[in-house]
Amino acid sequence: FQEYDVAPNDKEAQKRILKELDEGDYVDRQPLTKETTPKEALASLETRDATYRFFLENLGLTQAHRAHLMEIRGMSKLDIAEFGFRSMPTAGQSRLITKKLISAGYSTKGVPGFYTEKGRPVFNTYHQGILLPVLSSDGKIQGFQVKKDKPDPKYVFLSSGSDFMENGAHAESWTHNLNSKNAQHVFITEGVLKGDVIFSQLRKE
Repeated sequence: FQEYDVAPNDKEAQKRILKELDEGDYVDRQPLTKETTPKEALASLETRDATYRFFLENLGLTQAHRAHLMEIRGMSKLDIAEFGFRSMPTAGQSRLITKKLISAGYSTKGVPGFYTEKGRPVFNTYHQGILLPVLSSDGKIQGFQVKKDKPDPKYVFLSSGSDFMENGAHAESWTHNLNSKNAQHVFITEGVLKGDVIFSQLRKE
């Protein structure tokens, strides 16, 4: 831990973090023109699911996020593990996990949330909060919604389609599917987390 007489600004802090991570020089993220910000076509569901699951395996859940899910939302520890809730990583954490992901042979090409800086795959950590997996009808992870720590809006789909994110991929507003083998009714609601909470409560009855 290093003390400062004067707090460094964001750019100075990022330069120092990147130096510690041996990630090279700081890159000022100025919006680029559409001609210089190529985007990737959306990766297959199988590719996204595999990459996202590896990423989740290397993430944790903060005490504050766990308390919110259990005390406010009524989730159990089993629910949290089953639904795959995780806390959004910091920029430094995400770089280390992404390196590990690439070394393990997973692809980030066309996977929303990932893009490149100076040719290196990186992960979009702009929206801090709880990562909520969005599942397909056969249980694969299509993408993520983020319950933001600082709402306005409260929820966003994790994407890497912004102008300054080279080789990123746009997210879609995917439909979240939760299936029960013995289900006799279909419930339609708004939002990933709300659906998870309702599913969790109904199966306890």
